[in-house]
Amino acid sequence: MGVLTDDCFSLTTFAYVTCFSSVRYFGTLTFAPGLPEETTLPFADHFDVWFARYAADGTLQWVRRAGARDRDRPLDSASYPDGSFVLTGMFEGSTRFGEGEPNETSFDAVDGRELWIARFHADGALDWAYAGVGPGRTEGRSVALLIDGSVILAVRADGDVTFDEGGPNETTIPDTGNGQVKFVRFAADGTLLYAKSDGGPGNEGMGTVASFADGSFLGVGSTSGTGVLGVGTPNETSFVSDAEGDLLYAHYGADGNLRWACREGGPGDDSARRVATFPDGSFVVLGRSDGGTKTFAKGTADETQTDARHLIVGYARVPIVR
Repeated sequence: MGVLTDDCFSLTTFAYVTCFSSVRYFGTLTFAPGLPEETTLPFADHFDVWFARYAADGTLQWVRRAGARDRDRPLDSASYPDGSFVLTGMFEGSTRFGEGEPNETSFDAVDGRELWIARFHADGALDWAYAGVGPGRTEGRSVALLIDGSVILAVRADGDVTFDEGGPNETTIPDTGNGQVKFVRFAADGTLLYAKSDGGPGNEGMGTVASFADGSFLGVGSTSGTGVLGVGTPNETSFVSDAEGDLLYAHYGADGNLRWACREGGPGDDSARRVATFPDGSFVVLGRSDGGTKTFAKGTADETQTDARHLIVGYARVPIVR
């Protein structure tokens, strides 16, 4: 309960919830009001991130906040078996994580909107945090945990984006002038392992990622124009969108190299918004369409057409590359 409006943004397993305030707060934000675990967070005139843990019976266990004097927003989360978790999102101006803790970390934006990613212990204390900064708009769109505990971060960036700026693992993903698939891998302890981009000359984007049991990961998003993924690799794949945009699926190994990619859809503007993977290698994609007849698994025995605007598509095996 807050003075103004509160928005719940993302849920993870182990009863974690990450939220953000949708408007500026001039007062306080109270959790579990009237109960023994009641907790109040003070807010100044800015947007902050808050996250809370609840027991299975709904009892509030703790609440934490992150942010500074400007706008912060969480966009995705993922949890580890030990109860620790990773959040990613964006900030403007400056932001702070783990305020007053041994690992307190602050970032300043280079120009406008920048991304952040942070891992927290099971009690909500900060473990590590990174920012991705650059001259254009950047966001941490999605996170997925690989089998070894490392983290894949899907990035949206309108220009160059630099990670660990000034640090020993400083890495920049250059901007090519077209939309690209961009992703970063961090070790469980926060060490930056690689930052990569893939795509061209069309406009490709990876909106969300999910991992498979073998340590690989699947990114889904959209593509328009003539696209190429895995450029210069044995699995280089080209495709041409039907119209404004198609759903894009791209499967990468833990090393960041493309295994396969394909597009699905039809006339109009289509995009994949979420993906869930399963231990047997199957996966489900949630997407949207602006109408028109869309074709899935084209040219196979599974070929299916629909004119639905809200899409839920399940795959029991790897789609044919197309």
